[in-house]
Amino acid sequence: MPNRIVNDAYEVALDGLDVGKESGLEIDKVNKIKRGIQRVNLLIVIVDWVSRRRLDKDAVACVYDESGEIRAHIHESIMEEYSDIRHGSVMVLKRIAILDIDEKERCLNVHPNNVVTILPPETKRRTTPSLI
Repeated sequence: MPNRIVNDAYEVALDGLDVGKESGLEIDKVNKIKRGIQRVNLLIVIVDWVSRRRLDKDAVACVYDESGEIRAHIHESIMEEYSDIRHGSVMVLKRIAILDIDEKERCLNVHPNNVVTILPPETKRRTTPSLI
């Protein structure tokens, strides 16, 4: 996997949930889960690219974290509510379904009830002013 940057929005998602990286399931571990439809409790990912063809209502995206990447199918209502999902956006997902596309490929099936929040790439960490 190419070396990708973890942006401030990713760190904000971790901070906002008060979880460490070890609390969320990493994509590398998702890819090692037993075959068949499975669900994971928490996944925090960064959008590499997203595509929405004119005839398709849903979108297809490639998402990643520090451990790997996976394809995601994103329900049309999410694309309408979060119309600015693009490269660098961070998706915090819960109870997310992992589907087997074939023997080697898997994908996330993202529906509205899976979305905790989606942060735009320009999200910045808040800094506490120094009192000294």
